[in-house]
Amino acid sequence: KEAGQIESMISQVLMLSKLDNQLPIQNLQAVSIVGLMTPIITDAEFEAKQKGKTISYLCDCSLTIDAEPQLLSSAVENVLRNAIHYANGIVKVKVSLSNNMLEWTILDDGNGIPETQLTKIFDAFYRESTARDRDSGGIGLGLAIACQAIAKHNGTIKAVNRSQGGLAVIMTIPIV
Repeated sequence: KEAGQIESMISQVLMLSKLDNQLPIQNLQAVSIVGLMTPIITDAEFEAKQKGKTISYLCDCSLTIDAEPQLLSSAVENVLRNAIHYANGIVKVKVSLSNNMLEWTILDDGNGIPETQLTKIFDAFYRESTARDRDSGGIGLGLAIACQAIAKHNGTIKAVNRSQGGLAVIMTIPIV
């Protein structure tokens, strides 16, 4: 188990290092949003069910965009896995198109996080204080990878506490 965790950590560090340069994405491909999201949601539903949680998914766009599929998939997966981990029972995922921006909104019904930490959670190796136990399994790289992957697509990512409780993470990328 520990060897697997070390291998995962090294893989994440290498991915973050690769993303932490100023070079544009080299291998843009035509990516179907439905094709990208279907396996992510299928895996997330399986993971959530194992934890007694549910995923609600809505995608109101069926477009194809130029993107790096592995990076984009990694960003969505990392945010979604966090939501599953910290949700009390329900995670909602919505993908929509507005003003030439593709937007992913991932909501959980957990406890949210202190306002002062909403931007820090996207820093490498940062872990919100209540997530610092050994059982969380994370090392503080998933959201940093998501942030860098979205930035590579000229997009933005932000986290906000929901008024009814829980956290919302919104990722947007322009479609050109």
